Amino acid sequence: MFAMLDPKELERKISELETVHSWLKATTGMIELSLQTMRYQQSLLNTFADKKAAQPAQAQAPNMEELTKMAGAMNPALWAFNMMQQPDAPKAAKKDPAPAPRETPKKTRR
Repeated sequence: MFAMLDPKELERKISELETVHSWLKATTGMIELSLQTMRYQQSLLNTFADKKAAQPAQAQAPNMEELTKMAGAMNPALWAFNMMQQPDAPKAAKKDPAPAPRETPKKTRR
């Protein structure tokens, strides 16, 4: 089916295909995780909608913007991206001025 290849060339092609295969596996895993997360978020939103329908009309409706932000924060597939978006705590906090040096009492000899 294929022409005979140099053993080194064959080893290189095998290595490339193994790399692509592992990348595809990782990508598939991330897609599955994203799907599971979205299904979980959908069930949460459906639960909130069911509770809203069961409550009297006088009850206040949930803030959908808040729910959307909360659902976005719960996506485990984006943890690395969210972590990179946060500013570093030491850089974000104001630095206190350096404390003044303590004065030591002078010792007197008797």
